[in-house]
Amino acid sequence: MQLGELEKQVLQYFWKGRTADAKSVYAHFEKQRGGTLNTIQSTLDQLFKRVSGLNG
Repeated sequence: MQLGELEKQVLQYFWKGRTADAKSVYAHFEKQRGGTLNTIQSTLDQLFKRVSGLNG
């Protein structure tokens, strides 16, 4: 399983012990890399599906 750059950054965000919803993650990354809330939501959804696939 290969992760995209944004997926890696989002995982690192959570690995630092942060809990957040999509809007909080977006607010964090908006300053660093721009993008849209939809992009963050899609990335979180994709990560969730990957993890669900590993557990199912």
